[in-house]
Amino acid sequence: MNKILWGFVVECLVIIIYLITRSEKFFIYATSIIGFGSLGIGAIVSGLISDNIYRRTEFESSDERHERLDRTGNLILFGIPSIVILIFYYTVIK
Repeated sequence: MNKILWGFVVECLVIIIYLITRSEKFFIYATSIIGFGSLGIGAIVSGLISDNIYRRTEFESSDERHERLDRTGNLILFGIPSIVILIFYYTVIK
């Protein structure tokens, strides 16, 4: 739950900067980069985007696998608030 809170804090900073600058492009780009960037990095860290999954799983221990999946979960939880706000922006405001 802590990572979702950090995601909301970062998104609130983006919204504050948007309200000061009135730049819609900044809001859309920053929210997209935070949301989808963290999902993309999470997919890379988890091994979802990998050239050879069998080679990776053969040499890693159970602890390494749990640590890798914990990092992936943290990145996904961090990006969820940005994606929710972006969906809200496109469906309700626009």
